[in-house]
Amino acid sequence: MKFKHYMEWKIPEAATKAAPGNVSGVYFYMDGKWYFGSRPDRYYQEICKPHVWDIKERVKGGVIEDV
Repeated sequence: MKFKHYMEWKIPEAATKAAPGNVSGVYFYMDGKWYFGSRPDRYYQEICKPHVWDIKERVKGGVIEDV
């Protein structure tokens, strides 16, 4: 898998949106689903649907950027 940089993280090249987590890690949107990774170049997981609705509450300042 190829990666691109978003801030200090590597995220999958297929990701189209991203946001820093409120404590650590990064959220990113890829293939129609939200994922969270503390080190996306090594490990990340899909965010379960009940948590996706409050993604803006879980990121710094509620800012989700296109990447």
